[in-house]
Amino acid sequence: MASDRRAARGAVGLLAVLAFACAGPGPRGPVDGEVSGSVTIAGGDPVAGAEVFTRECASCHTTVSATPGIGPSLSMAGMRFNVDYIRQSILHPGQYEAGEHSPGVMPRDLGQRLTDEEIEDVVAYVAALR
Repeated sequence: MASDRRAARGAVGLLAVLAFACAGPGPRGPVDGEVSGSVTIAGGDPVAGAEVFTRECASCHTTVSATPGIGPSLSMAGMRFNVDYIRQSILHPGQYEAGEHSPGVMPRDLGQRLTDEEIEDVVAYVAALR
């Protein structure tokens, strides 16, 4: 069973890398509203980010659009949001509306619980979801 999970994580990571590589140039802006600050390309590792996402985020967020979760679906997030928006949503949850999802549910301490590298890895993974 553990080997099945490792294989699934490896497949998700590989898909994230392929999606990231095929995505085309530059980040895109958020659907609603603007993100302050300059737009930067995620410097993290999307494969490592898939592992952090599975550990820290997947209990609330789904990456499949038709599957409801506690938090919003991140399906095709890389096409809907730029990396600054993704990063700020992790570091400062509640700064942006989450549609019909309850405000205040996202953990506010991810910036303290995760290393800077883990944050950038998750940003790279979510940005690769296309």
